[in-house]
Amino acid sequence: MNAVLAVAYMLPDNGVSKQPDHQKSWLLLKNALEAVNELYLGPPDLRGLQALLVMVVLFMAASAARPCNFLISVAIHISDQLGLGTTEGISIFTDEEKQDRQIVFWLAYCLDREISFRFGEPPVQNDEAISAALPKDTPGFLVYSLPTNDQAGSFSVFASACKLAQIRGEIYQRLYSASAADRPFHQILAAVGDLDGKLQAWKDSLPSEFQPESPTHFHFRQTPMSIVLLHMHNTYHNCMIAIHSLIAARGINSAQDLSDHPGYTINPDSLSNPRVLLSASLTSKAARASIGLMKYLPKDDISLGLTMYFPTVALKTLASSIVRNPRDTGQVYNMRILDQAEAFLSSTSAGTTSEGMKRLVKNCAEFRSLAERAMKECV
Repeated sequence: MNAVLAVAYMLPDNGVSKQPDHQKSWLLLKNALEAVNELYLGPPDLRGLQALLVMVVLFMAASAARPCNFLISVAIHISDQLGLGTTEGISIFTDEEKQDRQIVFWLAYCLDREISFRFGEPPVQNDEAISAALPKDTPGFLVYSLPTNDQAGSFSVFASACKLAQIRGEIYQRLYSASAADRPFHQILAAVGDLDGKLQAWKDSLPSEFQPESPTHFHFRQTPMSIVLLHMHNTYHNCMIAIHSLIAARGINSAQDLSDHPGYTINPDSLSNPRVLLSASLTSKAARASIGLMKYLPKDDISLGLTMYFPTVALKTLASSIVRNPRDTGQVYNMRILDQAEAFLSSTSAGTTSEGMKRLVKNCAEFRSLAERAMKECV
């Protein structure tokens, strides 16, 4: 109850005030935190697990890494105790109970992968221990679906978001985990190519009107699932940046650049996906697309706090591209994008009380300043 009320007081026009009440929300969240030890040590409870996930969302919106890591660890522990990630023994539950368990499990899974990506920590949930199926288009899941134009039936936003979370976990494991740190460069190239292929296959599996970079972005404003769809598109661009930035940072833009790289040894698997030679342009393209989604930034503090991570990474990526290669003629366009982003955020944030928006404006100004300095110094 305290966790739910903490969320309510963070929302604008919450029935008591037109503005979020951060102080009351924080006091209620502190009350909710007092029950965490009891939830961890006591018998596993699905409702208690849901309360933990609500607390995780609140701390993630505040970019608080340590509470997020702790709470998601407790949540996954309880999920394992309840057997939510397995298909064993589920016959004793009603269809409604099975659906509730499935939704809670995949929400916990997605949050675990989100925290891992944002804060650079290993995910808690082990993929090898999971036998639960992805959510299906059953009547109970229709609330998480959208009607489609180019195929019969509906598009399950939740199921697609869960599949993307699985790919995200694989990106961390194969490219950013401790075990991946000492891999030879040709293996990194092969992993980048393979992960890029999986991400493109995921994108192609979506109905055309809901694919990232689709011109029909009106969905972000007109559908009940708009915030999930926006998050999914931002996550796709963020995955593109994460996959290709390891190659882009090395200044590899052609086969000649690759052959000149001191860590490269000829290996057929490393170039199985030729898009690895386009990593620099792909990261910049993904960053520009993510920045373009800023016009759909949500207004409430919780959704904004969760979403601002994506444009922050995108702005940093675009600025880094300019700093790395300021003489490239394409950087003039990227610089213009940064200028437009700063102008947009400055006008949008005028008079705002949102700390999240203020941080985003500050980050944008810093990244734009670094990029501008690099371009001036190369003249």
